[in-house]
Amino acid sequence: DEFIDFLNNGHSLYAIKIDKEYYNDLYNVLKKENSLIKYYVLVKFLMRKEQFSDVFNNVIEFEDCGLKYLIMAYIYIYTTENIVKAKECLVQAIEYKDDFAMYYLGYLFLIEKNYEEAYKYFKMGCEYGNPRCFLEIGNLYYNGFYLETNKSKALEYFLYASQYNYDIACYNVGVTYEYYYNNYDDALKYYMLAADL
Repeated sequence: DEFIDFLNNGHSLYAIKIDKEYYNDLYNVLKKENSLIKYYVLVKFLMRKEQFSDVFNNVIEFEDCGLKYLIMAYIYIYTTENIVKAKECLVQAIEYKDDFAMYYLGYLFLIEKNYEEAYKYFKMGCEYGNPRCFLEIGNLYYNGFYLETNKSKALEYFLYASQYNYDIACYNVGVTYEYYYNNYDDALKYYMLAADL
């Protein structure tokens, strides 16, 4: 019940760490719920592909909101690989200021190597504090995709994302300290932090 209240109050899943042993308990709690949070967690973490059509039919009955469209986008991606429909749903979710949708839409553009559009949505997600968006902009700076290569800017973005105990961001901070700054002490600190997450 605390978990559902936590998410219903607008807190991000990034603020908590869910381990695999917790999934069964979470599933039992969610079975009693009739909310979009239930369907989000089921689709994102617990369900098999063949169960998605039932969830889709339930989700479309809910009032419009960002989470509804985000779930629909996941279902389009995971079941039909209909990226066009998924993008349409993500755009609708973004109208409700859903930072996860900003990240995922940016990521879809990144996969297509449309770095300008990817950057646009990652930057938008940064305005809402999404750590994955900070990580991806850091990667764009680090690798020189769309943005001019700038390791110090990359490090700024990686450090911001690492504040959310985001393991990949911590690892990238370590890599940047080690290979760009030759700062082995700070590199080790962030590698160890990444390993502990």
